[in-house]
Amino acid sequence: AVIPAPLSIKLVDEDVIRVHILMLGGGPDIRAKTYRIFHKHSMQTVFDEVVSWATDSVQLLGCTPTTLFIGIGRSHYEAASLMLEAQVYGKYSIQNEIESEITRRVNERHIGPLGIGGFTSVLATFLRVGSQRASGVRIVSMRPGCCFEPRLASVEL
Repeated sequence: AVIPAPLSIKLVDEDVIRVHILMLGGGPDIRAKTYRIFHKHSMQTVFDEVVSWATDSVQLLGCTPTTLFIGIGRSHYEAASLMLEAQVYGKYSIQNEIESEITRRVNERHIGPLGIGGFTSVLATFLRVGSQRASGVRIVSMRPGCCFEPRLASVEL
């Protein structure tokens, strides 16, 4: 079965709509994960869990080095939406401290291209974080991207 590519549609101004089309591969989709993390009011707990998930998925992904797309929100829907937004708007040339830390920590596992060992398992991490609530729970959506997967196509209408 063929599923339609996810679309992200943004109203740029009154006369312009920007449409982003994400081409998603099957391998990364089955290696993705969306789940709640009881973080006990420590974001480091969230990042530690993300590194664990990413390490597991990168070891199983046959098309590495990968790019990690991560969304952190208050609901499964919000986390998945933020993850897709990270995929659309992430830039390899711009990595914040947290994105760099996640990339570095997964690369330190020396999984390497195609899982045969080496220093580059992850090219970059793109992260979007939504609002928090005081519950001590965050929902995290993490998806690795294939090294040859086209990230996106955009058109303005």
